[in-house]
Amino acid sequence: VIGVGRAPGGVGRSVLANIRDAGYEGSLYAVNKAFPEDLTEVDGVAAYRCVRDVEGPVDLAVVAVPAEHVPAVVAECGEHGVQGLVVLSAGYAESGPEGKERQRALVRKARAYGMRIIGPNAFGVINTAADVRLNASLAPEMPRPGRIGMFAQSGAIGIALLSRLHRRGGGVTGTTGVSTFVSAGNRADVSGNDVLQYWYEDPDTDVVLMYLETIGNPRKFTRLARRTAAAKPLVVVQGTGTAPQGHAVRATRLPHATVSALLRQAGVIRVDTITELVDAGLLLARQPLPAGPRVAILGNSESLGVLTYDRCLAEGLRPARPLDLTTGATPEDFRRALSAALADDTNDSVVVTAIPAIGEA
Repeated sequence: VIGVGRAPGGVGRSVLANIRDAGYEGSLYAVNKAFPEDLTEVDGVAAYRCVRDVEGPVDLAVVAVPAEHVPAVVAECGEHGVQGLVVLSAGYAESGPEGKERQRALVRKARAYGMRIIGPNAFGVINTAADVRLNASLAPEMPRPGRIGMFAQSGAIGIALLSRLHRRGGGVTGTTGVSTFVSAGNRADVSGNDVLQYWYEDPDTDVVLMYLETIGNPRKFTRLARRTAAAKPLVVVQGTGTAPQGHAVRATRLPHATVSALLRQAGVIRVDTITELVDAGLLLARQPLPAGPRVAILGNSESLGVLTYDRCLAEGLRPARPLDLTTGATPEDFRRALSAALADDTNDSVVVTAIPAIGEA
């Protein structure tokens, strides 16, 4: 982590603490050119004045220094053989024309050394795999591990996604937590397309959730999405098409409805809000894909059963007539009916509808 402050607080010191507290399994170093020469540790982590002083290879550098100092840091990292950068620093394209040129120069310099960049102005990355446990982000708590990959562009949306998943109990079952999380900031280099390709090949991710404020190249994205959606569910919130200031990827000029149609044809599940995005992800992570269209319906409300039956027909499914257990049904009645429906080879899935008894919490 480059830019770790000498005193508690600050972005660099916070990210260092988040990585350490998450139980990161690799080697961790704190770097700041302002460290005294005799300083060897910060919060129990080995401290250095320069990346070049670190013995051994460095795979990832998290950069949290003022924008004017980033070029020197990039050069040090490139000369040391660092492979990737997560640039948290602000002051780039989101700050105006001068910052936009600074952002282009950042990408050119990193590419000259063969390095990839997440950011700048990024919130960070998270990987919950047991042999990694990396929280290189500004999220103070490591999300529960699971099999859901999450992508956002802005830090605010990323915070909202992680918070919503936590409140909804993500990770309780061991599958509904996070496998990896990326908040790409200005997307000067690494974009949603890159992360989507990673998740397609990632054996630890079963469901992909993406909040896309803009889609720069819808045709390329839908090509990648079609391949991914054939292997694992892909759920997307599609923004209005107005790019936040600073994003390197220009918004498409295609109409919103056209982009929506492209996504639908690619097999993408489109939703409208963060709440729907997380709820759909949790459902898809918990539920296996039905083997076919045959649906059993049971419950204690005839009206709800009929509504469910009609909706199944509208979606092209083959529902059986609903089984009405009546409003007097007990939990044991539900258990027996559900057990019988699940054991019936003529059912590919079961929908249970229920209204609570009067006085029931």
